[in-house]
Amino acid sequence: MEKILMAVFTLAFSLPTVARENCINSYWIPFDAELYAPESELTIEARAFEKGSIPKSVAISLAPENFPTTEVQAYNPKNVRAVVLTSGAEIYIDRFGWVRQGSAYGKADMAEIEEKLSRSCEEK
Repeated sequence: MEKILMAVFTLAFSLPTVARENCINSYWIPFDAELYAPESELTIEARAFEKGSIPKSVAISLAPENFPTTEVQAYNPKNVRAVVLTSGAEIYIDRFGWVRQGSAYGKADMAEIEEKLSRSCEEK
């Protein structure tokens, strides 16, 4: 009986950890918010208005390869509105929808990005 109780307690306490592995931390400022000074890649996490977690599948969908463009790359690391802390390289999104992960870039629709960043990661 004691072994069964121990197994139940172990399982009960490990489930939130398993669910949490499917969540990715995100920090962002709405794209239409007026700022006195823009945030950079170095400051966005600490100064973000919105701090939470999104489902891992949503974080993956924000990778730059999902936003191909023929526009000349104009990503600005000194005017960042979001960072998604993936286990590989962080995903940064600037004020105008340019997405950067490592040396890869893409151009996304800002409304689509905000909708994805607004999705809550349900811990079950």
